Amino acid sequence: MAENIRNITGNPVSGPDFHGRQSELKSLRRTVENGNHVLILAPRRVGKSSVVAEIERLLSEDGWKVVSVDVQHAEDEAGFLQLMYEAIDESPVELEKTTGESIRSGIVKFRSMLRGFKAGAAGVKLEVAENESAWEEVANPLRAQIKRLAKTNDRILFAMDELPIFLSSLLKQSNGNARVQRILNWLRSVRQACGSRLPWVLCGSIGLDTFVKNHGLEGSINDLTEMSVGAYSEDDATQLLRRLAAAESEFGELPAEVIVDILNRVGWLLPYYLQLMFHSLVSIADAQRSRNFPSLEDVATAYTAAARTNNLGHWSSRLNDLLTPDEKRRAHLLLNRVAAASDGSTREELLGAFAAAAPQADVDELQQQLRMLLKLLADDGYVFEEVGRVRFRSFLLRDFWKQEFEV
Repeated sequence: MAENIRNITGNPVSGPDFHGRQSELKSLRRTVENGNHVLILAPRRVGKSSVVAEIERLLSEDGWKVVSVDVQHAEDEAGFLQLMYEAIDESPVELEKTTGESIRSGIVKFRSMLRGFKAGAAGVKLEVAENESAWEEVANPLRAQIKRLAKTNDRILFAMDELPIFLSSLLKQSNGNARVQRILNWLRSVRQACGSRLPWVLCGSIGLDTFVKNHGLEGSINDLTEMSVGAYSEDDATQLLRRLAAAESEFGELPAEVIVDILNRVGWLLPYYLQLMFHSLVSIADAQRSRNFPSLEDVATAYTAAARTNNLGHWSSRLNDLLTPDEKRRAHLLLNRVAAASDGSTREELLGAFAAAAPQADVDELQQQLRMLLKLLADDGYVFEEVGRVRFRSFLLRDFWKQEFEV
């Protein structure tokens, strides 16, 4: 019998809290053990980070040493390198002491140089050539250390999360394009140095494939084997709800009609949305519960609570990280039109809305902007296109959007 599962919404899970995904885990493990570097692709909230956390746990139990790093909060190249170094230093692998000290001091020097430049005269651009020496003083020894790890007899996995978020932030800084290209090319050179002896797994809530394509950098990740993660099957989703209910003393078992109603209301069967709905269900105050709790009436109450801003507001604020102000305005216009009707909108209708909002704009430019936004919003889990119509992937997200922006 499976151990009790905790209802954790929003954060990666592993062990007893991980559910399903056996096919994905089997495929990922086989790919890694064969020495391939992997890029996990899926819209956000699908559970990519949980899949990586679980494969890390499984491999660790089998004697692998795992280096895991989340780089989303790195402010610049120095912060990125420091996070990488700290992840290696805190992992089970062993660094050469003298080289480690050299890397640490190099990071301090590099950071001082970057910050000193940022504090300099307004309007001065940070040229890559001006800090290349300081970069190489840190990046080259770090690459050499990782290459050395690949030559040991240890089985080592290097897992990196949220690289595109860091790159998106770096892109907005002075000379961002060249600095992003340098990071991506350096990472590729590190993976090449590792060969098949030290596999890498990369994932993130922004698709790295889309990011590099938008900036003409596809060659920087052409060594990665792509693997997708999708929604739960109806059976996996049902079993998750049953496991969650079994862990609640007041439930024991969810009525079949309640499970079906939750699945129908969620629509896109992601762990996050299912766990959010279950959390909302068990959080209904006693005075608001139906006599036959949990009933279909309670599911309706839970759905209304789950679609509130405090649960899904990050979907709106996230556009600030992904888009320029002009792109964000058009994205809001697009999402508002798609949310307005239950069956969504056509591309022609969306293009017409763009043209009405900017009558002086070039139509070809608007079409290109529409294609770019639809691709980005689809990759990130907002919308999908089917039978000529663009719709929200998640009913919960659609209803949140309608409430939040009074569509």
